[in-house]
Amino acid sequence: MAKETTVRARISEELKQDAEKVLKQLGLNTSQAINLYFSQIVLRKGLPFDVVIPEEEKRDQSY
Repeated sequence: MAKETTVRARISEELKQDAEKVLKQLGLNTSQAINLYFSQIVLRKGLPFDVVIPEEEKRDQSY
């Protein structure tokens, strides 16, 4: 599949670095992870995970 467009998003530097550490362990770069995420959205016709309001103690970690 030819790459025809660019996706841009503003996120915190800390979140980006933390995510890239995990992705590196999985053998993925950021572009590959975004392509994987978007592919799953299309296949599932929605987000590939549950979106819920976290419990009070879990909300402390915010990016």
